[in-house]
Amino acid sequence: MKRLTRSLLITGLTLLCASGTALACTSFAVYAPQPIYGMNFDYARFPMKLRIVTKGDLRTFHLAFEKQLGKQRFFANTGGMNSKGLFYACQELHPFDLNPPEPGEGNLPLYLLNTMPERVHTVKEIEKACDGTHLIQLKGVTIHTLFADMTGRAMVVETGKKQNILSHMTGNYIAMANFPNHTLKGVTYTEAKGLGDWRYQIACRYLETSQTDFSVNNGLTLLEKAQDRDPMHSTACSMVFAPATSDVYIAFHADFSKIWKVSLMEGTIETFRGFKTKTRRPLDEDGLLISDLISQAT
Repeated sequence: MKRLTRSLLITGLTLLCASGTALACTSFAVYAPQPIYGMNFDYARFPMKLRIVTKGDLRTFHLAFEKQLGKQRFFANTGGMNSKGLFYACQELHPFDLNPPEPGEGNLPLYLLNTMPERVHTVKEIEKACDGTHLIQLKGVTIHTLFADMTGRAMVVETGKKQNILSHMTGNYIAMANFPNHTLKGVTYTEAKGLGDWRYQIACRYLETSQTDFSVNNGLTLLEKAQDRDPMHSTACSMVFAPATSDVYIAFHADFSKIWKVSLMEGTIETFRGFKTKTRRPLDEDGLLISDLISQAT
């Protein structure tokens, strides 16, 4: 854990301090009976990339969006899945922590957990990392992250003043919007209060009524229902993850008539449904701009 902290702290500080405002995102994980994960990334119209990072025999797919720090531009990862089926979705959390502790010995910016799918396989390993440190926020943006895996374990990780707050899945599904998941303890989803509660309730209502055989198509339907139409932060990328086959199905800018497919096993992205012509491109760590993919497909 100390080595992870030393090697990634500077990167985490840079990325998180430079993050802008993403007022709306929704994610979920369901086991009915096979695991299916999903995320709506709702954001202003900044450039986005899809990338696959390969480390040994482990491949990790990421959605990344462009940020600027001074004159430097870079892409920050915000959601994805590795080839062992470990999923993460990082979203803004409101209200913001306006006075977080300074990074130092014994604590770790929560954002750094989002790098762990590139090196571990299970939620249990994420839990172990959380047990060994005090997670903190960084100034400028407050986040929480949903993790889920092939073993049936899923949780939302949030920070607390004295201890980490891990909200584990208690049924066969879990969802996350932009309010603290730990405030849901002891209440039903219909009682959820906070930023994005209506999106959270839409997601949970659909999951409640579609539990017998939840498919990729069900996931796409859920994300379409929960999309954000606010022009300031509309749904920019919708992703459904099928860990059993290491595939990701994607719609851009809420156009669910056209679906792309990412194969982690093959390291490619291709047109899957709703296109006149077949297009297939390799994906690597440098990634591909989503705007280029859209412009080159018909």
